[in-house]
Amino acid sequence: MSFDADIAKWVAKAKGNIDKAVREVAVEVATRVVERTPVDTGAARGNWRADARGFTVRPTGRLDPDGADTIAHITEAVGGMKAGDLIYITNSSAYILDLEHGSSKQAPSGMVSVTVQEFAAIAQQAAQKVAK
Repeated sequence: MSFDADIAKWVAKAKGNIDKAVREVAVEVATRVVERTPVDTGAARGNWRADARGFTVRPTGRLDPDGADTIAHITEAVGGMKAGDLIYITNSSAYILDLEHGSSKQAPSGMVSVTVQEFAAIAQQAAQKVAK
């Protein structure tokens, strides 16, 4: 099956709520990445952000050991986004690549790579959720 056919099925499953489904996907992807980010001080979790304008290398300065504040900021940031927008989910921590590549026993397989493998299932769940 082609990628276009997969997208068409996903759009049909979302029953016209494509913008809402895109936001649901972005929030779920970001939530999983934030929650999988290893915690020492909370700086790595606190530095996740979402933006449609691009990315910044400026740290957020947020310490967020449980990730709730970061997830709230991301949810707010994607609130006005729609299908077709590029959504950047980034982290400016100096050591985030080390964490992604398994430097922490808390996330030996990383955070982003594991979540990327789940993307299709996340998208399907979001389409079903907004169709209700």
